[in-house]
Amino acid sequence: MATFAERLDQLFRTVCSPVTGKPYSVRHVAAACGLSHTHLNKLRSGLASDPRCSEMEALARFFGVPIDHFVSGADREPAAPDEHSAALAAALRQPGVSQVMLRMVERQLSPQGAAAVIRIIDEVARLEAAQRLRAAGEEDVPD
Repeated sequence: MATFAERLDQLFRTVCSPVTGKPYSVRHVAAACGLSHTHLNKLRSGLASDPRCSEMEALARFFGVPIDHFVSGADREPAAPDEHSAALAAALRQPGVSQVMLRMVERQLSPQGAAAVIRIIDEVARLEAAQRLRAAGEEDVPD
C-alpha cells in the first residue's frame, strides 16, 4: 500500500512543466498551492504524514489528478496520473491559455476555425523564435 508521501513523490517525478519539460520544483508547487516549501518537503518525504484536506485538494488540482489519488486503501493501487490530464491542467495555468480556450468554446468555433487558430499560434511561435534568434545574433556582434 503506497503512502501519501510515495504518491506525492511519484507526481513530482512524473508530471513535468509544459514550459520547461522538466519536473516541477518543490518551491514552484508550494507557491502555486499556497504552502511553505519546507512543509511540502516534509509531506513529500513522509516527515509530515497527516496532510490537511485543503492541502491534498490544492496538490491534486495542481498536478491534475483526482483527490482520491492520495487516499490510501489496502484494496486499491494509487491512481496513476493521466499524463494528458496533468499536462492539460499545467498548460491551463499558463498566462493566456485559458482565455484562448474559453473564447474558442464560447464562440463555438468549428473544427476548421479551431484549426485556423492553431495555425495562427504556430505562425506566431515561428515569428517569435525568429525574433529571438535575431536578437541573440545582435548580442554577439561587437560594437
